[in-house]
Amino acid sequence: MLIGGVIALVALLAAAPAEAKAARTRAATKAPPPPPGWVVDKVHVEPLDPSQPVTVHGVGDYAGSLDVIAGGAGVAAINNVSMDDYLRGIGEMPAGWPLEAQKAQAIAARSYALHEARSTVATEAHALGADICATQACQVYAGLAKSARPDVAIWNQAVAQTTNQVLLYQGEPIYAMYASSNGGQSVNGAFPYLRAVNDPDDAVSPLHHWRTATPLSAFGPAFGLPGDAINVHRDGNTLFLDWRAGDGSAGTVTLPVGDFRSRLNGAVGAPGGLPSVLPSPRFAMATDSATSQVIADGGGFGHLVGMSQYGALGKARRGMKAADILAAYYAGLRPVTVPAGRFGDRLKVEVASQGAIDVSAPGRFRITDGAGRALALVASGAWHVVPAGPGRVRVVAPDGQGGPPAIDSGALAPGIPRPGQAVDLSFRISAPAQVELTVQPPSGPAVKLPATLAEAGTVTSHLPPMAKPGRYVVFISANAGLNRVTSTPVTIEVAYPSVAAVPPLSAFPAPHQRVSALAAAIRPSGPISPLTGGLAALLLLAVAGGLGRSVRNGRLRLQ
Repeated sequence: MLIGGVIALVALLAAAPAEAKAARTRAATKAPPPPPGWVVDKVHVEPLDPSQPVTVHGVGDYAGSLDVIAGGAGVAAINNVSMDDYLRGIGEMPAGWPLEAQKAQAIAARSYALHEARSTVATEAHALGADICATQACQVYAGLAKSARPDVAIWNQAVAQTTNQVLLYQGEPIYAMYASSNGGQSVNGAFPYLRAVNDPDDAVSPLHHWRTATPLSAFGPAFGLPGDAINVHRDGNTLFLDWRAGDGSAGTVTLPVGDFRSRLNGAVGAPGGLPSVLPSPRFAMATDSATSQVIADGGGFGHLVGMSQYGALGKARRGMKAADILAAYYAGLRPVTVPAGRFGDRLKVEVASQGAIDVSAPGRFRITDGAGRALALVASGAWHVVPAGPGRVRVVAPDGQGGPPAIDSGALAPGIPRPGQAVDLSFRISAPAQVELTVQPPSGPAVKLPATLAEAGTVTSHLPPMAKPGRYVVFISANAGLNRVTSTPVTIEVAYPSVAAVPPLSAFPAPHQRVSALAAAIRPSGPISPLTGGLAALLLLAVAGGLGRSVRNGRLRLQ
């Protein structure tokens, strides 16, 4: 028995470290806590004051509201904005240009945006549920960074004076393409109203004519040629790149103009004074063997379709009105004033596509999901949004706004309220919230006060006068958003009137005076019998003695 016990003890001691190690292993492999925040279909950010903007950090401030959804480079921000606020944020024409040129630009930009909003053509913006993007691929939209500048008075005037004016073709807004400069002639587009027109007014453009020289040696790396480029030339809409390798092999690579221009501009830095090596598709190109350079001689800046902005400037300087400027570029089409809302009066503009997005607003704002559930009834600070799987995003609140708000008891003013007095109840909340108070009097129904929106910190609520003495209970509810509601009761004792409030005894008859008055009141008018007189005397003595005890004991109660 002794040997067996020793063996069991040794086995137990030997097993203890192994069990401890297994326990540590189980603890180490325990599932990590879930990441913070909520996973939703989208995050909708809306300022409580419509005059306040919303902010995409590192991108810009915008009128209207924001949606952040999954897509693009991770998550995408879409600005929901009115048409005129959108146009005021367009940065497509210099602010100092003549009013008529800017009015033509405003009408063209409005028509283009409405066409894009109604188009069913697949675009990156449409794939995200937006109407239009905010870059040169659509129209350059800078939001309040443009509309808040001090030099935009003429542009804002142009937008205001052309409200609801649209270029229509067969009853629909046109695809009103435009570019900076056309080099003296526009080119045909995809629609009947996008025709090639001569445009001598474009001569005011600094890029009406340009010339560049690029080293021949740059073309091999730029286009991944199997050898060194030995000749580059253009024939119609095709570019030819002849090459020769060190082993004696040779060949030719051909590219359409659009691809050639895009790849060369992306690979070779812009020469001085120009935005790129080939600012437009209008150019002639040939190799200068004497200098081993490729010479491009061209004109214009942009795609050359539709209105030339510099051409519009030249026409406005000649006195042409906006309607005539537009008709010159869009096959005689003139703007039409349509009823407000006929084509919708709001746009969804894709303003950012990033791996993560932080959103906020200068003032108080509300955050909801796609179903309209409030994630934050009153939010502040930067809210972080990241992808969370197909069609889902995770939104993480700033510190202090991720859980239910804490309510700390505060103070009353006055400290001991009397019946009929108004009362201020002060308390602290740890996060912005919608605050609602319900007052339960000692008897009768509860009274619910209007809800208010409050920042984190001290909140002072004005309670209605409490008519009766007794115990009142005030229920404070702070609703910060989805599953983040805290409620706490506060008891208020409304005092009974104090003795100090009773009129002084000198205001009332002294006891012996009351006795005399009572005696006079009960004195009979006829003769008094011994029995009647005795009863009256006893009654007077009893009354006098009782009043004397009430006064001596300080318990005088007035009814």
